Amino acid sequence: MIVFVICALLLALPAWLWLGQQGPREHLLGHSQETTVQVTSVERMRSCANSSQHRWAVEAASAQAGAQEGVQWERCATSALETGDVLTVWVTPSGFVAETSATTNRVLFGASVIGILTVVIGAGVIGARRQKRLPETTPGSR
Repeated sequence: MIVFVICALLLALPAWLWLGQQGPREHLLGHSQETTVQVTSVERMRSCANSSQHRWAVEAASAQAGAQEGVQWERCATSALETGDVLTVWVTPSGFVAETSATTNRVLFGASVIGILTVVIGAGVIGARRQKRLPETTPGSR
């Protein structure tokens, strides 16, 4: 039973943390637009959870002809982007910037759900088999 509770939390927590925010939810639902941007500014901020990485504040302007809008986001990485780098990002209507496509995120999210469900079902099967094999004992018998 404890395995089921732990697996349910492992399944629900990432989904709640990621999908509970408007930007990531819009991106996962396919409401983001692929945009090519050119990095205009990079600033080192603080350390990330992984001590070998740092958080970088990135500003970029659209590299598409005639476009004036820019985007800003933070990323954790071991090295910074360089000013002038051109990269593809996905921008949602709310301004959330993702460096991976929605398809990539859907595949990773789906794979984690399948993995956790496999553990839950496996634990249930093992628990049922274990209960079948254990002989019933009564107090005082032996």
